Amino acid sequence: MSRETPEASADTLTARDIAAEQLRLLAQQTRTAFIGNLAVMLLMLGAFWQQANRWLLIAWASLLTLTVFLRVIAANGYLRAFSDNAIGDLRPWQIRITGAILLVGLAWSAFVLLFFPQDQPWLMVLVVVLLSGLASASIGSMSSYLPAFVAYTLPMLGTLTLRFLFTGTAISTFVGIAGLIYEGMCIVWASNLNRTIRDSIRLRFENIDLIAQLQKQKARAETASETKSRFLAAASHDLRQPLHALNLYLDLLSKEPDRDRREQHLERAREAGDALTGLLDALLDISRLDSDRIRVEKRHFPVRPLLETLYQEHALLARMQGVELRMRGGRFQAYTDPLLIERILRNLLSNALNYTSEGKVLLGCRQHGDRLRFLVADTGIGIPPEEQERIFDEFHQLHNPERNRKKGLGLGLAIVRRLANMLDAELQMHSEPGKGSMFCIEVARSHRRTRPEAPPPIKDAMPGPRGGYRILLIDDETAVLEAMRQLLERWGHRVIAAHTLDEALRLLSRSAPNDGVDDLPDLILCDYRLREGMTGLEALTRLHRALGHPVPSAIISGDTTQELKDLAAQHGIPMLPKPVPPARLRALVESLGADAST
Repeated sequence: MSRETPEASADTLTARDIAAEQLRLLAQQTRTAFIGNLAVMLLMLGAFWQQANRWLLIAWASLLTLTVFLRVIAANGYLRAFSDNAIGDLRPWQIRITGAILLVGLAWSAFVLLFFPQDQPWLMVLVVVLLSGLASASIGSMSSYLPAFVAYTLPMLGTLTLRFLFTGTAISTFVGIAGLIYEGMCIVWASNLNRTIRDSIRLRFENIDLIAQLQKQKARAETASETKSRFLAAASHDLRQPLHALNLYLDLLSKEPDRDRREQHLERAREAGDALTGLLDALLDISRLDSDRIRVEKRHFPVRPLLETLYQEHALLARMQGVELRMRGGRFQAYTDPLLIERILRNLLSNALNYTSEGKVLLGCRQHGDRLRFLVADTGIGIPPEEQERIFDEFHQLHNPERNRKKGLGLGLAIVRRLANMLDAELQMHSEPGKGSMFCIEVARSHRRTRPEAPPPIKDAMPGPRGGYRILLIDDETAVLEAMRQLLERWGHRVIAAHTLDEALRLLSRSAPNDGVDDLPDLILCDYRLREGMTGLEALTRLHRALGHPVPSAIISGDTTQELKDLAAQHGIPMLPKPVPPARLRALVESLGADAST
């Protein structure tokens, strides 16, 4: 393993990484140690050539040279393995290199045992000076790996110290004790230097990793900036198109005398409005996902109700297109966020139906090991290999050069990938042009048996009392207030429209001077952000207090944050995000009216 390149982060730096680097530093000092040991050996040979047995000196010199070469071989082997990231288990290398160094120390110990000049003081001084010099030099070259330093100096200085201690004279005993102290001091110095080296290795790796992380963050920021620029350019184009069409059709409506032509223009204006609403919803979804405002709430749930809901939603559209929609596998239990996995599968199903003009679409769930694999497969046009990664980019669509809104906006798969990342779920795609595509997402399988949640009771969509409901409507935007007032009145309701809470209270007191029950509002629809910093929840609280009892109410707001949804839910007040399709608004009014009638 090599840490010359910052492949691992500082958080994953282990004791093994540091030990590997320490051993590398030790191996790099082998050439200096080789020269030092051979130089001292030649000095010893010259000093003892006339005083000792020459054949024994040659034999010892050969032994020392052999051990030094063994150390060189072990060190060079480790450096090659380190450079090639092929170290593997570090322990054998530690034993090999330390063992070779121990042999060098034992060779010097053999010299002391064989040639100790007990009766020649000047030679004893020479031996002490040279061996102490080797020990001192090894503090700098071997303290990066402390066991190697001990293996080298302990046999050499230990044998020399013992020879002095057992000589028996006062001076030799003093020198022996001094040798023990010196050996201890060398170990302490080497230990301190070893800690410094370890700290410097750690700091160097952390600095390398920090630079690498900064480079990655810079590259990520540059990529995000380029992606955001492309995203905004595409979003600007796709927003302007339906707005432009809507303005044109509204102008045509104002000047068209023919009724049938007016109906056609009106239908085209509605389509442009629907396209604009769909695009805004998708952009808001992208924004919420990028800002981490959606919370993941994993739980155990049965798969079948989820699949059946999605199947029922898309079955009619599939039949209208002449596509056979199938559902397979629902006997499993899953552990993930059911709402987010439902959004993923809904986007994948819509995408499959958009690009499958005939054939089949399969919605299913299979067991894959100890996990579950949700899948959506189709026999549609397929995706070319060179496009299979780009289809997850925003606004990137295949086979839709005319940007037909009925084929989607090019945001569905971008949302799918973001949701999959939030769930830490593996998203896979297999596709072959002309044969179809299959998208799979794997989640954890649950072995807990759970009952499907009972759906909430559906209130009858009653048309309301004769003459409709009396509705108090509060919104600070005049255009919105007037449009909603006219729409509600067309549906047969009586509307009190106000821009502020104070205006609403004045209108209520003016229309019901005698506090007649028949003149009180049956329900209240209120914007969230009102004038003068007041919120819709505050306005509803004060209205309920002024009326003397709670009135079925709802919040309608362009603020779609999760915090606001949670806050409205805590107050027991339903909330609809703007823009609200008329059908959903009508369903909300009928539901609130049913509450008012009970």
